Amino acid sequence: MNPPLPVVTALNAAKIPFVVVGERALAAWIDEPRMATKTDVLVPRRYHDRAAVVLQNALRLPPADDGLGVKRLRDPKDETVRIDILAFGK
Repeated sequence: MNPPLPVVTALNAAKIPFVVVGERALAAWIDEPRMATKTDVLVPRRYHDRAAVVLQNALRLPPADDGLGVKRLRDPKDETVRIDILAFGK
């Protein structure tokens, strides 16, 4: 399991605007437990690269995989995706 609190703490400390989305966001609103394995965050496009570096350093993860509009941070032990950083806007 990958709790979202370290992600939230790191992005807040870096003053990067973001929204937690996906299963983590849903879990905050329903009473039924969810077994989410990654945290998805949405950031403005101008903060996309910086958010990846901040989270990489704060959580001691390898550099992000860079896809079209998404950066993926993986667990160095088993290569599972721990964080998806999605970009929006111009």
